[in-house]
Amino acid sequence: MLGIVPADFRNIQQAKSLEVAESYLDTLKMKAKKGFREAARKIHPDVAGDAADVEQFHRLTAGMRYIEALTVTPPKRRIRYKIRKVY
Repeated sequence: MLGIVPADFRNIQQAKSLEVAESYLDTLKMKAKKGFREAARKIHPDVAGDAADVEQFHRLTAGMRYIEALTVTPPKRRIRYKIRKVY
């Protein structure tokens, strides 16, 4: 619904540098924002009075908040976090 595909996340993970990964993430966020606006016009509670659309709008909003909060971390920090989390 937001227009994001798994390949977008893979591009971020496989980026050659942190700057490139941040660039891909910014592009993904812009793509998600555009998809959110298009979807919100159709299922916003003020436009569509259906209860199912209201619930779908709330899920869509929560997903967009999650995407907006994404950040890129250096690979070494990611590895340390995973090691600490396992033990």
